[in-house]
Amino acid sequence: MAQPIRDLRQLAFVPRGLRHAVSRAVGNPVRMASAPYRYLTAARRLEPQFAIIGGQKCGTTSLYAYLLQHPRVVSLFKEVHFFDNNYYKGRRWYRAQFPLAGAPSEDALITFDASPYYLFHPA
Repeated sequence: MAQPIRDLRQLAFVPRGLRHAVSRAVGNPVRMASAPYRYLTAARRLEPQFAIIGGQKCGTTSLYAYLLQHPRVVSLFKEVHFFDNNYYKGRRWYRAQFPLAGAPSEDALITFDASPYYLFHPA
């Protein structure tokens, strides 16, 4: 019997075609269900320290998965598409796409935006 997905990082290894087919059929239920909470807590969320950009089939998904293996690197979603498709939603919406900030410490979390399409839409 298949084990349920307990960590969003596990989705990086689902075949791209299957992931997109399911997403088109039912939307992204995790993203949609948590959107109101994430929007209300946007001010308490981390801002990305860097962005991954690149072209199609250039290894950006692999780089994303490799970075997430580090214990201090976190990301809720790949391909936020803020600067190309969602800029009109505002900075608060953008902040809502990232993890909540914890107490400041030496092992602070690092988060990032991985939207390869930014290569074609420079800000």
